[in-house]
Amino acid sequence: MNDPIRPELALAAAREEFPGVKNWIYLETSAWGLVPAAARAALNRCLDLQIEGNFDKDAMGEVVQRVRTKFAQLVRAHPDEIAIVKNVSEGANAVAASILWGRGENAIICSAVDHPNCIYALYNMRDRYGVDVREIPARGYAMPVEEIIAAMDERTKLVMAPSVPFSTGLRTDLKSIGEACHRRGIQFFVDGAQSVGALDTDVNADKIDSLAVASSKYLCGPHGFGFLYMRRELAQQMQPAYMARYSIDLRGVHEGDAGGERYKLKDGAERFDIGSYNYLAAHAVEVSLDLLLAHGTRAIENHVLALAHKFAKGLRVLGLPLLAGEVGSHLSQVVIVGGTGGRYDSPGVMKSLYDYLHSNRVKVSMRRGRLRFSFHVYNTEQEVDEVISLIRAWIQKC
Repeated sequence: MNDPIRPELALAAAREEFPGVKNWIYLETSAWGLVPAAARAALNRCLDLQIEGNFDKDAMGEVVQRVRTKFAQLVRAHPDEIAIVKNVSEGANAVAASILWGRGENAIICSAVDHPNCIYALYNMRDRYGVDVREIPARGYAMPVEEIIAAMDERTKLVMAPSVPFSTGLRTDLKSIGEACHRRGIQFFVDGAQSVGALDTDVNADKIDSLAVASSKYLCGPHGFGFLYMRRELAQQMQPAYMARYSIDLRGVHEGDAGGERYKLKDGAERFDIGSYNYLAAHAVEVSLDLLLAHGTRAIENHVLALAHKFAKGLRVLGLPLLAGEVGSHLSQVVIVGGTGGRYDSPGVMKSLYDYLHSNRVKVSMRRGRLRFSFHVYNTEQEVDEVISLIRAWIQKC
């Protein structure tokens, strides 16, 4: 019997699927992830069918269902708990707008670290229905979990939180919030943009009611395609804010038929589908999901956290302002430099380092005057060492 392949060797093989790593030390997945080369062939197969006049909508629907099922596996959900959306923004709005709000009822966010797209979904509910949007201040740069829980009351309908805030890279204690919401019958929505695909995600273990993610970051897919998880029991109780024939249980009737005044919503989260689907993107995303599932998110999480911790420790030795402070379990695969004061902590200095790294073919992103380094399945320890050496050289020139 052959010896099993060690996870680190399997992940090294996965790197070969991403030609982008030959052009850059690519640490910008938090903005957009690399797409595997095989996605092009899958996309072309779909496009060829339409070019040649052989487009089969039923066959395309099967691809969408396969992708729905594979994403469900990734987050440990059931396929009928997954809706197809364009991005996190659409998912957040679908959830917020489908709640039957009463004036004076409240939703809780931490606007200092939540993404603006989720925040505006709640501001819209405030301005339309009089929802009290309770904005809890961050604790330093971390999600204020205890304060969020303390702010819940009998009029709280929804809590929104990112799994990993885009601007801090600090992991949120989702389970504590989820359990508190579950005890009180409050819906818990998670913005999974900065974690799903890189960090192991279990929506049931963390008592998550709904979660949205786009495919264009750690799912390594194209823009304009994403997923909304909605716990089945909750979805069954919700009337979508917008509907189309894809939201309805057609019972074998063609979608173009007029239907009637009486209708039955699809079971589970599929009632949030409105179509028509982005079939091209679905073909490409399927390739990426197959790759992630083949390696397993537990192995991928171990890999990316090891890289992030090694990198963060190296930066601390060099004296750079690490937003996470001490390296520990609160740090995700996203490492933020800047925001804590000191010699190197100014927008101008951070821009200088950004430009220096870019000129040396290292791709990172800047958010709110800070540098954001993000690691995924295709990154290596050698790349960590190379970037630390480059930063050391930059410091010597300062």
